[in-house]
Amino acid sequence: MAADALETILFDERKLPKMTDPAEIKIEEPGAFVALVSTDLTKSVANFKKM
Repeated sequence: MAADALETILFDERKLPKMTDPAEIKIEEPGAFVALVSTDLTKSVANFKKM
């Protein structure tokens, strides 16, 4: 579901943000972790054109 949410958030962006290096993310909560999420915006475009 994270990939779908990312597609929705980025769909209208004119300039996409650069990926954050996971090694640079500081985790302060015990038990917290970093998870990479990827998405294909071409699929998202096709889905929105159907609406």
